[in-house]
Amino acid sequence: MTTHTTADAFVRKLLERPTDATARLVFADWLEETGDKRNTAWAYYMRLRTEADRYPHNSAERAELERQAANYTKHIRAELALPAAKFVGYPKSLLQLLPAPNITVRLDGFDTPLSVVEMLPESVAREKLLFPLDHQPGTLLLAAAEPGNADTIQKLQFILNRDIVLVRGDDTDIQDAIDRTFGATETLSVESVTYEYPLILPPELSPTDPQVVQLASELLNAAVALRADRVRVLSEVLEAVIECRVNGQWVVRDRIAKNLVRPLAAQYSLRAGYSTASLYVIQNTDWYLAGSIEFAIQSARFRSQFDVTRSNDGLGIQLTIEKLPPE
Repeated sequence: MTTHTTADAFVRKLLERPTDATARLVFADWLEETGDKRNTAWAYYMRLRTEADRYPHNSAERAELERQAANYTKHIRAELALPAAKFVGYPKSLLQLLPAPNITVRLDGFDTPLSVVEMLPESVAREKLLFPLDHQPGTLLLAAAEPGNADTIQKLQFILNRDIVLVRGDDTDIQDAIDRTFGATETLSVESVTYEYPLILPPELSPTDPQVVQLASELLNAAVALRADRVRVLSEVLEAVIECRVNGQWVVRDRIAKNLVRPLAAQYSLRAGYSTASLYVIQNTDWYLAGSIEFAIQSARFRSQFDVTRSNDGLGIQLTIEKLPPE
């Protein structure tokens, strides 16, 4: 019997009983006995991950064992393809068997619970080609076109405030699942807020200029998509930074030209009912303005309280985001 045939038989047996840790460790022993360096790396990975899962989530012991296991992942060439439902049923056991990027899930016929879908903004799902699979305690499982992208994992962990596991998914499968799932729910969807920087506009730009109106709307929409409760635009020496507060932490979203802040503040003021003539008291060093805006995205309604203040570096804008009950 060939090595590959024996390995396939072991894996098929493990898929029949994914939680059988003893069978998994027997497989690890067999792999090491083959003498192949890649098989040995795979064996070490399985043992370390199995040991790591004996410790509490976020414990120092678990983190150290997972770090050691990660050192072997680049040497593992084995891959596993299976239905998404199978992976979701046994993620802990299957991730003890193989690293997440080595596992490919098939999404056809798989339905993610709405409560899990709502954890991932549609704009992020479409931009990064991600599809939510399940939420385990403290961890969100996702199918990704690029599951080995450490930068994506880090950003998602920061924005969503939970651990992220990315398994592989076919690009077309993921796109179809996104269209099927987000199109059938009332989750909020906006395009990613992107600007060409530096964006230099004439000083006399009107607060009703289409570019300013679009920027004002996109900031509100992006905040809702990220489930942020606050947005702020802070003037610096040469530019302005846009930040969203997500799960209590401020996340930098974009940077824009500093001369956009004044017309942007005026646009929000107009939406709150101030007259155009009254806005240009912002020339005064002690200028302060506050107001309330209501807006809608699809069938959901929101209220934003905004404050515009002046500092040594220029104007600053802060907005709160509050979802209103259905009428």
